[in-house]
Amino acid sequence: MNIRQIASGNANTALLLERMLRYSPLLDLYVEFFQGSGDATSQRKEQDGVSAEARALDSPYTGEVLSPSYFTSGRKLIGEEIKVDVARELMGSDIPSEFTAQLSRLAPGLANIFNDTLVNGDSAITPTQFNGLKKLSTGGQIITAAANGLEVILGNSDNARASQQEFLERLDEVIATCKGINKVVILNGKALSRLNTIAREYIQYTDTTFGKKIPVYNGVPLVDIEANGQTVLPFNETVGTSADTCSLYVASFEERAGFSFFTTREGLKAYDMVQQSNFYKSHVDFILDSALYRDKAVARLKGLKFAAYVPPVE
Repeated sequence: MNIRQIASGNANTALLLERMLRYSPLLDLYVEFFQGSGDATSQRKEQDGVSAEARALDSPYTGEVLSPSYFTSGRKLIGEEIKVDVARELMGSDIPSEFTAQLSRLAPGLANIFNDTLVNGDSAITPTQFNGLKKLSTGGQIITAAANGLEVILGNSDNARASQQEFLERLDEVIATCKGINKVVILNGKALSRLNTIAREYIQYTDTTFGKKIPVYNGVPLVDIEANGQTVLPFNETVGTSADTCSLYVASFEERAGFSFFTTREGLKAYDMVQQSNFYKSHVDFILDSALYRDKAVARLKGLKFAAYVPPVE
């Protein structure tokens, strides 16, 4: 289910949700949730070996020998408190209007913290965070663009064309490494800009709910997770001798399969304003924890660099 199906039905939440989704196309279109009760849930991971098989007429299916493994998702909360001093009412302020304005200003922050944690969250370092794509992409799900980083160069020189072709090949490889449906490539603006330049003929577009254009490469949406201006995928990763590279990620969002999020009924809620002491108060809760049912539902391409264009010397 999508975020609209787990949002509270009150007017405050509706206002918050509409603003949040404008700032996060991932939440608007792609991220999947599932509901559950209690403080945590234990879920069975998908096994690679479980599959259909062939049999002869009048013969039984042999069946797979199962060795199930499990993971646990808990309750992580993203939110904030809103406060308006009661004295402002005596000074002629429109308290409901001020509350609405503060709630609207909170929405981009919620979208940004979700986007950042989606990539960089690590509950071992920060227990209040859910685990993000960097933490969940391991082993063969990580592809290194080149031993010392791949510098994708603009221009038509042999070196430039070779670097561009290698980038596209590695991008195709990481998309193929991520198994599942509903795949999304999550990248920064620089990577998206370079891809648009060197592979323009392969790019199509789809629309968000609000009419924003999302590029689509070979059938897979490309989402600039830094479009709000917050740095999520910085050029500070070390690969070999290069300490100025970045990564991009591919995720297959599927409810209770692939990559999804554990939440609850009314998992996103902006509470009604009440008076406590000398403040009118409210707060927002967004309840979710990442759940990776299939290890191969996420993949990472690391070691990317994008050199500025240098015109040839005549």
